[in-house]
Amino acid sequence: MTAGWFRQIAEQIFNSRLVIRIIFPKLGRLTIALTMKRTVLSHFCLLLASIFFSLTASAQTTVSGVATGTSTAAATGVNVFGVTNSNTYGIAITTFSIYHGSSNNGRTYSVWYHPSAITGAPSVTAANGWVLLGTSATIGAPTNAYRDVLTNQFLVIPPNTTYRIAIVCNSGFAYFSTTGSSSYSAGNVSIQTGSSTVSPGYAGSMPNPNLSPRYFSGSVTFVQASADNIAVPALITPTNNTSYCSYDSSEVKVAIRNDGSNPQTNFPITARYTGTTTGTISTTYSGTLAAYAKDTVVIGKLNLSQGSYSIRAYAQVSGDTVHTNDTTGAATIIFRKPLTPPSVSSDTVCPGNAGSISINGISNTSYKWYASPGSTTLLNVGTSLNFVNVTQDTVMWVNSDSANCVSVRVPIGVYVVPPPSPYLGLDTSFCESIPLTLDAGHPGASYIWSTGDTTQTIQVTNVSGKYWVEVNQYCAGSDTIDVTIRPMPYVTGISYVRSGNTYNFTASFSQYVESWTWYFGDGFTSNDSAAVHTYGSGISTALNVILVVSNTCGSDTVMRSVPTAIKDVDLADRISIFPNPASKMISIETGNLKVDELIIVNMTGSLVLRQTDISQRTVNLEQLVPGNYILRLKTNEGYISKPLQVQR
Repeated sequence: MTAGWFRQIAEQIFNSRLVIRIIFPKLGRLTIALTMKRTVLSHFCLLLASIFFSLTASAQTTVSGVATGTSTAAATGVNVFGVTNSNTYGIAITTFSIYHGSSNNGRTYSVWYHPSAITGAPSVTAANGWVLLGTSATIGAPTNAYRDVLTNQFLVIPPNTTYRIAIVCNSGFAYFSTTGSSSYSAGNVSIQTGSSTVSPGYAGSMPNPNLSPRYFSGSVTFVQASADNIAVPALITPTNNTSYCSYDSSEVKVAIRNDGSNPQTNFPITARYTGTTTGTISTTYSGTLAAYAKDTVVIGKLNLSQGSYSIRAYAQVSGDTVHTNDTTGAATIIFRKPLTPPSVSSDTVCPGNAGSISINGISNTSYKWYASPGSTTLLNVGTSLNFVNVTQDTVMWVNSDSANCVSVRVPIGVYVVPPPSPYLGLDTSFCESIPLTLDAGHPGASYIWSTGDTTQTIQVTNVSGKYWVEVNQYCAGSDTIDVTIRPMPYVTGISYVRSGNTYNFTASFSQYVESWTWYFGDGFTSNDSAAVHTYGSGISTALNVILVVSNTCGSDTVMRSVPTAIKDVDLADRISIFPNPASKMISIETGNLKVDELIIVNMTGSLVLRQTDISQRTVNLEQLVPGNYILRLKTNEGYISKPLQVQR
């Protein structure tokens, strides 16, 4: 079966108003174009088309709508229809044709598509999600006829998906049919038009045609889409004809789409710019772009010198042999002026002081000073101004000017604030166990205290006297407070005189004591400053006597083991500790007693030190804080307790 044979068939049936043009070289391309007046001939041609489509699954196919007549709609004319791909694979539309009237000669056609808004009255604008695929060259023809308006395309429609198409004649008429079938199919691809429930046909004024149902008069040509095909349909940023400052950054962001059936990952996306300088920036899409999915990618930022540049972006995927959709259209951008406003340093002063304001200038740029954002009166040109005896806020507005490219104005000024007034509070007194925090306020200022500290706050714990602070924030201010610290009570140990079982107890050394409480170890107590106590004759072991001294600020406690039998007296007297009070080290003399363990507890009964090896008869006290402790020895003849005081 040859192409010439098919042409003969076409010529024989031409007189019946049916024209079938078939070009089928080497079974690689199949084109069917239908122009009908009679419905029966329509069925015949569609049957013939289905035979040709069965010859090769990979053939290129044209699906045509029926044109029963033409009419005109208001300028600008637009014809809207749907294309449904019912195949299990994606198809790519390569050519769009439409009925062209000679009255439209000298005009162009644009093709738009929308992947989801397939029903309802269309609004063919980018804001509504429509995408401009391309615009034809100027069309001219001597007679009314079907004309290819956009070729060499590769608009991919995924499997079992409908796209809506709009073909627009700029400032001309939209030709369409007012009657016909709502669907025309071949190769499992159908044009939805007229009263189709899938995607009804519209015609009329651009961008909102309101004539419906209207039947598309034209055709689309499609091929099976490639398995590996990444499209870069558009530059999102920068937009075309955008100006940027020299040395400022422009983000390059693109839309990408997987027009193939294979998922794609780890493929490069590149933006190339040409102009004053030429170069590229690239990134790698590291995610996985599923079949027929889309995404946006930031390739990077351009920071170019002054000049005009053309930018395109493209993707590279192994196995992608379709290159018509690899690259975006070009966007022209201009780097021309320093839009970055000047970096200013304002000043803050106290009333009557001098002030200075300045700009961190850059080369080849001048700085102009004005009284307000919109003022045209120039007050100063330069990078600094000095003021004397400032009594009120003085604000001006400055901008950058480089080769008459001017930035926005920013404020700069000298601001007047009251002097710092630190307040430490009224003169006060408090117990030394409760620290007093003195706060000078004015965060961010500089400070100097009578103690030599330079922080905003200090702690007063145990030294009475006058405390002052000087705060410097734009200028100086100071305050003073008189602090009286009430001391904690203090006792170093217990002394006693024994007569039989009667003891006269006294505090070895005490200060700032207002009350005394004695605990004799046998259940009896006393509140005398010097206590007398007689133990019962039945007590034969050593007892611990505790003295608690108190005042309004707190208390202090000491304890001593008191022998109540001759053996206890002998055992206690055989142990010596020196020095006591001690600072860093004590020595212990035990005679012929064998010591198995030494422990030291504080006045709350908590263990602070244990030592099992005292062969050297010394104990290191450096880890203990100053205070009163009980030292207890475990010997081969019994336990011995001794008071211990640590001082530094």
